[in-house]
Amino acid sequence: MCTDNKRETGKQQNQLYEKTEMNKQDIKMMIYRFAIDISDISLQSGKGIAESEINSLPASEKLSYLSPLFITGFLSGDLEDIREQDGHECFLEYMKKNGWTFGPKNIELKTHPDMVPWKKLPRATRNKYKLLKATLIGASGVYDSLKDIFKKLSGQGSFAKIMNQYDQNCKIDYILYALSLSEAWVKLGKGIMSFNHEIDQYELRDMLLSKSAYFIKACFTGREDTLSNQEAHEKFLDFIKDAGWTYGPENFGDRTYPTIVPWEELSREDRDRYNLIKTVVCMSCDLYDYIKMGFVNSSDEAVFAQFDGSMPSSSYH
Repeated sequence: MCTDNKRETGKQQNQLYEKTEMNKQDIKMMIYRFAIDISDISLQSGKGIAESEINSLPASEKLSYLSPLFITGFLSGDLEDIREQDGHECFLEYMKKNGWTFGPKNIELKTHPDMVPWKKLPRATRNKYKLLKATLIGASGVYDSLKDIFKKLSGQGSFAKIMNQYDQNCKIDYILYALSLSEAWVKLGKGIMSFNHEIDQYELRDMLLSKSAYFIKACFTGREDTLSNQEAHEKFLDFIKDAGWTYGPENFGDRTYPTIVPWEELSREDRDRYNLIKTVVCMSCDLYDYIKMGFVNSSDEAVFAQFDGSMPSSSYH
């Protein structure tokens, strides 16, 4: 059954950052909102829409509007059983209840070109459902991973001491998940359907880390306000060339990439892409730290008893 829960989703999300202790539902809501926000920003970036303009887009342009059924499945742990087609049927039901009909996209007239049966949807829209489901399955894996990491570390003695030893690696993995997610949605915005599992994961990790290392270091050292996109690109060139990559069409097998050129030769779009990378890195660091504090400020036994079970394990790389 299709469930309309977006209004409550927004209210709950706004209240989360006022809490010092969190329960399982809080964590799941935060990770859901994070994954959707990163996906929205990246999708619009791929379409050439500036980040500063995204907040002014109507709600019907946002991914959370696409299918309340996926949201419900994510929160309940039943997402694997939901078909993309089911998600679209739920979207149709929700839109019809709110007065929308088929037609060219027009917010004032409440017409939308996707108000058609699944079989008549264009491939681009079907791909959006496919990637949205994959995104939320990945977010479920993030939930499980963070739960397991914090549970394991808290059981090894002094939580703070152990976290100092492992925290950076855990956080970097989380940032790379977010960057991988962002990359897929940017490509979809450009009309390219590309799942990262089709690419060698070690090569992808090297590329994402090379692009973001400058920003990651800045977030770890509290220097986010002094960042330069040109300097980030120059660091990227140093890293990627040392790893044996050269200029050419994007080909992970041959280790060629189209932005291995001096800053002056980059297109405006490629220069602006560093703004997106910086946003994703900073958002990832902030959420990771906040979730970690939720565990630190709570009673271990009580908290981890809540977090056990209910979510399917899933790789998020």
